[in-house]
Amino acid sequence: MFNRTRMAAFLESDRVSSLIIGVIIVNAITLGLETSQVAMEAAGPLIIAIDRLCLTIFVIEILAKLFAYRFAFFRNGWNIFDFVIVGESCGCCASSRSRRACAAWSRGL
Repeated sequence: MFNRTRMAAFLESDRVSSLIIGVIIVNAITLGLETSQVAMEAAGPLIIAIDRLCLTIFVIEILAKLFAYRFAFFRNGWNIFDFVIVGESCGCCASSRSRRACAAWSRGL
């Protein structure tokens, strides 16, 4: 079982950092594709599935960081930024608001 110190070391490792950067890039591409009517008509369900997978990975990362750092998590500006963006993305997925409205809100940040 992981303890908090080992979890923090794992999260800060080059491998995990590279994985998260890769997920950010894939997510950015899918967000761009979601704005294209042609792409959504051709591969909409796949694009949305990839977007949800990225969001799931981001949620897992935040939960792991909250476990590892506890309240110290909120002392890092990037963690707060991630928490807000991922939280809003989860809210968009769970609410009745359209994905386009959520994407427009996100671009406004």
